Amino acid sequence: MTQAPTHTHDSLTLLSVESLITRHNAQLSSLKKDMNQFKGMLESILDSSDDYRQKFEAAKIAAKEKNAIKSELMKNPETQEIVKKLKDGRDQMSELKQALSDYLKQYQQLSGSNQIEGPDGVIREIVYTARLVDRQQNFQK
Repeated sequence: MTQAPTHTHDSLTLLSVESLITRHNAQLSSLKKDMNQFKGMLESILDSSDDYRQKFEAAKIAAKEKNAIKSELMKNPETQEIVKKLKDGRDQMSELKQALSDYLKQYQQLSGSNQIEGPDGVIREIVYTARLVDRQQNFQK
């Protein structure tokens, strides 16, 4: 017969998990800093090439011309109506995804299961993704 976890064991586990979170978060920060340095090095190499800089400038001019044409096309009432429908559809999808997430949380709490069978007979797993965000950033959004 196995014993139920003790409060001390739970505390040690919590401390271990907190330590892992802290360590992994620090590694992510360090890796991000390294990648920014590598990105700067790559940009320096690319900028030192006359051929690359010429093509880059030509691409910037082409992009400006493309954007000017797009801007004119976007003034068309038919185009504006399509853009509105796309925005409305994205908003509706966002609301439906949030509601589905809320319902899945409720289903999981009520059933105790991480799986649900759809009307098509396919069993789907309920999956959550967590990430770490600085508190300050939450208030700036």
